Amino acid sequence: MLIAAQIKDEYTLVTDLSHHLSTRYQKPETSIMITVNHSACLLLGGSFEPTYILTINALPVQLQPTLNKRNAAMIQNFMTESIGVSIDRGIVKFVAIQEEALA
Repeated sequence: MLIAAQIKDEYTLVTDLSHHLSTRYQKPETSIMITVNHSACLLLGGSFEPTYILTINALPVQLQPTLNKRNAAMIQNFMTESIGVSIDRGIVKFVAIQEEALA
């Protein structure tokens, strides 16, 4: 996750996001890994206002179009509440990883 926003408590963000994703994807938190790269220089829509890019890597069965749309909305609401970045300033990208390519 790239974030161009001020994060006051990285530990809380990561633990809360891990719990949120665990609930969203109905997987134990032991199956979730989060990497945060904050203070990146990101330009979105011609503006340097706070923004984020969040990439979800998962098995194809967990990344269906309707499910992605719902999860993106829920995750973006979570991010707005957590770091104060509005929904229109966040990007959620879904990347399918074939099961045989994951260990």
